[in-house]
Amino acid sequence: MVQMSISFKTSTKMTSIKHNNRDLTEEEFKQPQHQHIDQDKIHENIYIKQEPIKEAYEKIFGSALEEYNSKQTRKDRRIEDYFQHVKKSKTLDLQREFIVGIGDKYDWDRIKNSAEAKRWVGEKLSEYVEEFQQRHPHLYIYNAAVHLDEKGHPHAHFNIIPIAEGYKKGLSIQPSFKKALQNEGNFEKGRHQLRVFKEQEVKILSEKMKSLGIERKLVGTNDIKDMREYKRLVRELEKEKEAISEEVHKHREQALDELLEVTDEIKTNRETLSRLKDSIQEKREESAQLSLEGEKTLSELSNLQDRVKGLESEKRGLESKIEAKSGELVRLDEKIEQQKSFLNDLSRAYALNPLPSEKERSYFFEVLEKAKKTITGKITFDFDFVSQLKNYIHSVNEKIQGLISQNILLRRQLEIKDTELGKVKFDLKLAEAKNKGFDDKFKTYKEKADILDKLSDVLSEKEIELLNDRIIALESSKTFSVDRDFQRPEL
Repeated sequence: MVQMSISFKTSTKMTSIKHNNRDLTEEEFKQPQHQHIDQDKIHENIYIKQEPIKEAYEKIFGSALEEYNSKQTRKDRRIEDYFQHVKKSKTLDLQREFIVGIGDKYDWDRIKNSAEAKRWVGEKLSEYVEEFQQRHPHLYIYNAAVHLDEKGHPHAHFNIIPIAEGYKKGLSIQPSFKKALQNEGNFEKGRHQLRVFKEQEVKILSEKMKSLGIERKLVGTNDIKDMREYKRLVRELEKEKEAISEEVHKHREQALDELLEVTDEIKTNRETLSRLKDSIQEKREESAQLSLEGEKTLSELSNLQDRVKGLESEKRGLESKIEAKSGELVRLDEKIEQQKSFLNDLSRAYALNPLPSEKERSYFFEVLEKAKKTITGKITFDFDFVSQLKNYIHSVNEKIQGLISQNILLRRQLEIKDTELGKVKFDLKLAEAKNKGFDDKFKTYKEKADILDKLSDVLSEKEIELLNDRIIALESSKTFSVDRDFQRPEL
């Protein structure tokens, strides 16, 4: 059997799908890191699978992401693009590349018909990759290719997305290589986990190569007897090292460009965040000022309500006095009627029966004069009272009208403040989603203000109408009493 080494390498960061799939332009083929490719032999490569990584992420994690987002009540906790989310994560593995090779350049230079032998080995490597997917359902292969167009040994590149289950936080499945191996029964700790994994795969690959007459050679066990051969190997290794260094330099430059781009983006986001914070603070201060003004307006409305209640109480007392005086006027009218009847009787008696003596005549005239003075005095008292009562009611009416005007002015001011407050609320919604408590506070304030407005409307319309009706009634009573004064009977 031919002895050849088996290399099994892996990396989580550095990968070039364009290189693996030979999806390169003519200018890219001329670059140092691609000059080892023989373009005339690209058609001999075996392309096992070519699936865009973002599509693979959607297929693998789409349902789990939808389930996770449906449980989130807060919009800021939802994940819109899981691929970008994992790409920014420091704990999850976006993907991992494995490079599996058989032999080295020196081994293949010694083999006759090496092109055909490479094709056989390439087919076995392709079988190995397909079986790898069957053995490891938690390591999803999204891109795989076997390269037979390079000057060195045939080798396979295959990229996987780890699928780990059993998460209680976040998505139910997540890309973690360590936990994916644990799901497959590999519970080794630290680096031992990857070492055990590689040893198992190399062992499987060794058994497969035996069918081609290739036995695994442990690297470092062969003695070099020819110094010239040794120097040749060193030169070849130096060339390979230089090519690898150039490729590493390219990837490093790309990583540096990406880092600078991310740094600029972070700086821009920080500046935007700073401006947003300043805007939020400004809106908070404006909101606090409006809140103070609103509370002041509410206090003024409350004081106005207390004054209205006082006037209502005073009005009720006035109505009681009016009712009492109205009863007294009724009684006085009855007494006047009695006195008039008495005087009429005296007049008729005097006409029919003249008094025989001057003494009796004087007596009756005195009685009549006393009756007239009594009646006239009572009527004069009632007129003064009604006049004073009318003036008092008029002054109360003026006070109520003044309070109504103040109420209307305060209500307009409150509407203006409410409009300004609505604008501030709109701005705060754009600036900060967490300001719900402030909206609730001003909602309660507006409801209280509406209730006070409605109470003020009821008082100004109904109660003032009752007072006006009472004044009209009193004026009618006054006119009636005056008419009766001028209609006293002649004695």
